[in-house]
Amino acid sequence: MFLNYIKQFFKKISFCENQIKSQDFDFCQETNYPNNACSAQWMLLYCTISSLDEVPSKEALESIRIFISNLPDTCINTTIGDCYTEKVKNSYELLQKFTTRKEFLVWLCLVENQCRENIGLNLKSCRYSQLINRWK
Repeated sequence: MFLNYIKQFFKKISFCENQIKSQDFDFCQETNYPNNACSAQWMLLYCTISSLDEVPSKEALESIRIFISNLPDTCINTTIGDCYTEKVKNSYELLQKFTTRKEFLVWLCLVENQCRENIGLNLKSCRYSQLINRWK
């Protein structure tokens, strides 16, 4: 019930973002100050995954899977659309197999690149060492 409330809340606040152009999305690559809720969503995902132990416990793995799968998508009403939501749905079984922080972090980067490609932005490197240095 609480999760549904949060999803409805994000739908209400994200309506004002539908005018955001693709060039306004930086996915928080250069700064820790997101310029919109969609960029904040990506920052939250990267920071949360980066904070996992390198080999998380079973409980932590289950928690991160639940978090990734149930995070309200604040990008739906923007030019990015439901890219994140669709990629999570399509990756559900793959996410169940992940057992390391590296797998989750590289997966998230690849999802981001698919969303970037959809809106005409340049792809970024998904090298684990670069990702962990940026987000840890």
